Amino acid sequence: MIHYVSPGSEAEAAGVVAYDLLISADRTAVDSLAALMQLAKQAAADDQPLELVLLRLASEMKEDLFVHQQRTLSITELQAVGP
Repeated sequence: MIHYVSPGSEAEAAGVVAYDLLISADRTAVDSLAALMQLAKQAAADDQPLELVLLRLASEMKEDLFVHQQRTLSITELQAVGP
């Protein structure tokens, strides 16, 4: 889960928001922070952006509880927070 998005960051400009739930990165399921960091490290080594698929809580106007969001970001701003 995305816990924080820095104001003025590339992530904010791309529409990533706190509490988005990360599903995959570069078409690979992400089930841990370690998995995400490994994919980010590979993207950096390849000098490629990281394509993220996120779930976001839908507004009350939507039929579904969650909606899929797809965002492509460079990995320069990705930071692990927590244990």
